[in-house]
Amino acid sequence: MIAGPNALQDAVLRMGHDIVRQFTHLPSHQAAEEVSAHLLKFWEPRMRSQLRRCVAAGDQEVDPILAEAVRTWPDEDDTQADREEPSGG
Repeated sequence: MIAGPNALQDAVLRMGHDIVRQFTHLPSHQAAEEVSAHLLKFWEPRMRSQLRRCVAAGDQEVDPILAEAVRTWPDEDDTQADREEPSGG
């Protein structure tokens, strides 16, 4: 089966929402910080870029905490700064 044009977007949103659920016990601003840190550390640039496009387009399916997390990210060119150091798990 060939994935449709929105397959990456759907997968990224689903995974992003899964991550948000892991931090729902925190106040929303702290949850957004934790989600942001996780995505910057573990997600590949293509996935982050797709999520950034969803937020920029005002996609109503994006969880507000996920959208807040994405809005805190540095410019796209700067998100690879951590690649020179090992992630440390």
